[in-house]
Amino acid sequence: MNVIEGTGIIVPEPDWESLFSDALEIAAAREHWRIITTEMRDRQLLAAANGHSIQRLVCAYLMFDRMYRQVTRRPASIRRHRSQAQGRSRSQGRNRKPEGERI
Repeated sequence: MNVIEGTGIIVPEPDWESLFSDALEIAAAREHWRIITTEMRDRQLLAAANGHSIQRLVCAYLMFDRMYRQVTRRPASIRRHRSQAQGRSRSQGRNRKPEGERI
């Protein structure tokens, strides 16, 4: 457990190694934690009750970053509309009335 300088024992830093295994994610978690707790301390908003909420926020940041990296590594998989796959455009769909027929 690490305590951010200037925050005293108000909000101890979580054990990121038990939550994340990637060294880069652990470093990012520590950096996010430092930025958030320092900002809250400077605005006199830091309280022990905020600890778990800050931890969840940091985890959300890291999960978003992880998912974003996974999406950028994989090519987009776009399914074509069935009528386009058969060589017809939407305007030539099945529900279109034949030329010359009145409604």
